[in-house]
Amino acid sequence: MSPEYAERLLRIGIAIGLPLAGAVVAGCQAWALRGHLSRLWQWILCAPAGFAAMILVIWPFTAIWGDIPGPVEPFTIVGGGLLTAGAFQWLLLRRRGVHATRWLVLWILGQPLGMIVFVLAYTLLDSIIAPGEQYSISWAGEVALIGFCIGGTAAAISGKPLFRAISLGAAAEAGVRDIR
Repeated sequence: MSPEYAERLLRIGIAIGLPLAGAVVAGCQAWALRGHLSRLWQWILCAPAGFAAMILVIWPFTAIWGDIPGPVEPFTIVGGGLLTAGAFQWLLLRRRGVHATRWLVLWILGQPLGMIVFVLAYTLLDSIIAPGEQYSISWAGEVALIGFCIGGTAAAISGKPLFRAISLGAAAEAGVRDIR
């Protein structure tokens, strides 16, 4: 298999795989939000749309300048995809009358903290799996680990404010003044 063909297959796999992974993660979020948010399919679609938008933004640059070395490209695609998905989800919440700006700010702040978690996890795994080799974790493994660390950290930091915003939005819709 030629390197160009392998690169094309990798790009097709990423173009399909990352939005699907986003849909799986948003599906898990939707499972946690069931009973709190109606029309969850819209929430789920925000994540694949966020990853697809980020892929469409970054790939023209890699076509012009070539692949970005190391984990920079996966960081950009995963981190940017998570940020874009969060922005789309925030817009969806706003459209439904839920004021979740605090959640979005914490979601965004969780991204760099998640990157620190990733760097620590990557360094530890890389030293355990194959010390002495420059890159022993595959590109797909990097993407999965980045997504888990960044998304997991951001979700852990911002989950409670999201539930609170949704609960306040539902209470306001029902005419309840204070749910504390």
